[in-house]
This record gives sequence, C-alpha cells and structure tokens, in this order.
Amino acid sequence: MPAVLDLSLDASERELADRLRSAKNTAQCQLLHAQILASRRHRDSLFLANALIQIYGRCNEAGESKRVFDGMERHCFLTWKLLLQAYALKGHLEDAKRTFEAMPERDAVCHNIMITAYGRAGQLERAKRMFDTSVEWSIVTWNALLAAYTENRHFDQAVEIYRIMPAVSIVSANTMMHGYALEGRIEDAAAIFDRMPEISMVSWTELLALHAQRGNLRRARKIFAQVPELNVVMATAMIQACAQSGELRRAVAIFERMGERNLVAWTAMVCAFVQGGDLASAKALFDSMPEHDTASCNAMLQALVSLGFLEECKGMFDSMVDRNEISWAVMLEAYAQTGDLQQAKQLFDSMPDQTLVARTAIMGLFAEKGHLRLAKKIFDTMFLRDTIAWNAMVAANARSGHATASLDLFHRMAVEGYNREELAFVSVLASCAQMGALERARGYFVSMEFDHGQAPELEHYSCIVDVLARLGYLRQARELLSTMPFVPNDSSYKAVLSACRIQHNVRHASGILRECHTNHWDTAAPLVLFSNAARSD
Repeated sequence: MPAVLDLSLDASERELADRLRSAKNTAQCQLLHAQILASRRHRDSLFLANALIQIYGRCNEAGESKRVFDGMERHCFLTWKLLLQAYALKGHLEDAKRTFEAMPERDAVCHNIMITAYGRAGQLERAKRMFDTSVEWSIVTWNALLAAYTENRHFDQAVEIYRIMPAVSIVSANTMMHGYALEGRIEDAAAIFDRMPEISMVSWTELLALHAQRGNLRRARKIFAQVPELNVVMATAMIQACAQSGELRRAVAIFERMGERNLVAWTAMVCAFVQGGDLASAKALFDSMPEHDTASCNAMLQALVSLGFLEECKGMFDSMVDRNEISWAVMLEAYAQTGDLQQAKQLFDSMPDQTLVARTAIMGLFAEKGHLRLAKKIFDTMFLRDTIAWNAMVAANARSGHATASLDLFHRMAVEGYNREELAFVSVLASCAQMGALERARGYFVSMEFDHGQAPELEHYSCIVDVLARLGYLRQARELLSTMPFVPNDSSYKAVLSACRIQHNVRHASGILRECHTNHWDTAAPLVLFSNAARSD
C-alpha cells in the first residue's frame, strides 16, 4: 500500500515526506511542520499528518504527536496505530492504554506494540494479560512476550514460554541467547546457537559479544575468525574485549581493518587506548573522529575519570557543547575520587537540571566522606529515589556508627517496595556487628538467599565472622572461617585477631596466625595483632 499511496502525491508532497523521514531532532520536525501548516495545499494531507505523528514519536515528543492527531479532520486506522506507537514505545503507558481502548478497531500489531511497551516498563502482568487477549498469537506476538520476560530477568518463565511456543524463529532463538547471556550461562547460549537451523548475523554477533564481554577472549577470537561476514558490532565487541584483556595492539589491528566505522566503534577504540594507558593516542584518535556526539564525549570523560586524569576530564567537560545527565554525573564522580566536596557542590548547584542520577551521586559523595547530615538533607528532599540512593544512605549510617538508623532505613526500603541488594545487606550485617545483634544478623543472612534469592558473598560471611568474634564466640568464628565457600580475606582475620586481643585469648590467636600463613596472607598486620594479643594475656 505505501508504494501505491506515493504515486498519488505530487513532487512537493513527496519531498516534504522524505524530509520528515530524515529529520534528526524535534527542531527540524517542527520547522517542517510549520511549512506544512503554512501551505493550503498540504495542511489537510492525511499522509503528511501521519508522517508527522510518526516522526514526533520517534523524537520522543508524544505530546506533539497528539496535537497533530487532534488537529486532523479525519483519522484512518494507520493514524491511530502511529499515535499508539508514539505513546507506547516511549514509555507513556497510561496514554497508550487510553489510545488502545479508544481505537475503533485493533489488530495483532496493536497488541504486539502494547506487549512490547509493558515489557520494557517491567509490567509483566499487564504484558501477559495483553498477550492473553490478543486477536492473534503470531510468532511476532510470542516473541514480544518472550522478550518481555527475558529483558526483565524472569528467565524461568522465559524458558517455559520458549518451550511451549508453537514455532520458533531466528528472532526467538536470538532472544533466548540474549537471555542466557544476561544470566551468564555461556554454554546454554552456545547450545541454542548450535541448534539453530539458520544462523543470522545477529546470532553470530550475540554469541561473539557474549564471549567477549565475559572475558573469554580465546573463544571470541575463534568465533571472530569463523563468521562469514564481519559487521561493525562484532568488530567493536572484539576491540572492547581486547582492551579489557590488555591486548591493545590486536585492538588497533581490528580497528584498522574495519571497512565501516560508526561512532560506537571510534569510541571503543578511544577507550581502548585509555585503558592501555596511552592517553596521547586516545586524544589524537578522539580529535580525528569525523564527528562527536554526547555519548562519545561521555565515554571519553568516563575513561579519563577511571584513570584519575581529573584535569583532562575538566578540560573536556568544559569544551562539550551538549551535556546530558551522564556528563554531569561523571564530573561529580571525578570530584568524588579526589574528595573535593567544595568543587562537587559548586558543580551540583550549577546544574541546569538536578536529576535523580546527579542527586544520588552528590548524596553518595557526602555520605562516603562522612558528611551524614548533608547527605541526609539531599536524601530527604529527593522526590524519587532509586536503589542506589537507598544503599548509599544505609551504608553511610553503618560506616558512621549509626547502626539503628541504618537498620531503620533498611526496613523502609522494603516497605516502600525497593529491592534490597547485596550492598545493602553488607551494610545491615555490619550494623548488626556494631550492635552485637547476633540473632538479627543470622536472620538477615538467611533471608538474603531464601527471601531475596541472593547468594551470600565473602563480605557477608565476613560480617557474621565479625559479630561472632565480637561476642566472644571465637571457636564458632574460626569454624565459619574454615568452612565458608571463600578464602577468608584480611578483614575476616583482623576481626578475629582483634577479638582475641580484647578477650586475652592467645590460643585462638595463634591458630588464626597459622591459618594466615596457610592462605598466604603474609603482611605484618597479623603479627602485630598476635603480638598485642600475647601481651594482653
């Protein structure tokens, strides 16, 4: 139908439609919109109105799409569908839902749009209800539901959906490969790849990127040599993998062989030079890029910050024409690394839009440096808070010795519906150690795995060791050190040795000292602590 429709358009209308499709931002779209409205010949064109709705939606201006829709004398089915897409795929779910319900007719594509939108927003129950009421369960509909569960890490349900699908396509298999990649299940992803009757370039790219991101450079190189046709995504993934493995020369060789380079590839090579410590080459390559966007400048900023090049970072930040919230957050991180609270606060105050990311960054900086009152002031004024903000405040109170406040915040997280992650559990277990609350610590430790599905890490075991040692349960602390599924770290040993000194227990201290040598912890610290314990006896 689109080809037939184009035949009825005069040259000027076709030209306007082409220019609309090539519009890169809202300003360009608005300029063309004004030209259309000024033309008696085109202002009532259904074709151009539909194009405007679509392009405004693509520019994340769903409100403008709705204004065009409201100004139209008549709507066709495509008009409704384009407005639905403008709302749904940019996350305006309630507006999308109202549009969907108001549509005079709906097809499977409308349901697929809504399933995808609900999946991207993490609203899986709504996505499933939309799937259940769909007018047709095509392979596209099944794939939309599969992607919703995969992207939201509900992988058991995704596996079950994949199992019961009446037919699978390359898209289905690629989605499952991506899901296994998110779960770190490399062998399962490879098994899906091996069973695919037809392998697309997306499949090759997904498998190569998976091995590259996991640091399996040998396997990634083997896949890289096998692919029938290299693309820019594969080459970029290999450049990143080589950079992470310290193989800068190989990364350069891949970059120089690339027939096509996009901004992501250029940025990856710049970051590779920075990771390899070759700042001069990184800067030279950055300067030679055909163009810079905000993302490439942000990548360079982050690379400079990670290596501690604060002055270079400030210079680049000052020279940026366009900055987004990531740019400002990276500069806040740079000041956080140096502990320059004054500069960080001045930067924060000068921000045109103090976003959640920025507020969380400055709050975390104050909290980390012990300025709990200032951190709490920002935290209390945040209309929205994410898990990072909550974790930062829980940790700050724990580090400052405010164990009760740390535990209170930890419980408020659950009440307000936030996921309590590993970092928060470390903080709350440390608070329990400060309070000597063994039973509460045990309860939180068990709850981690059984209620929250998070396997305890070394830091969590170390907190339990600490609380046992503080309360005088030295034998149990030593038993946990020897039986936990990790090699104990210096914090664990120090906690028990310090407790041995306080409790004048040379026997357990000497046993811990032997274990230190067994595990090759040969610094002077355990000897000093043992000496103190022996003297106190």
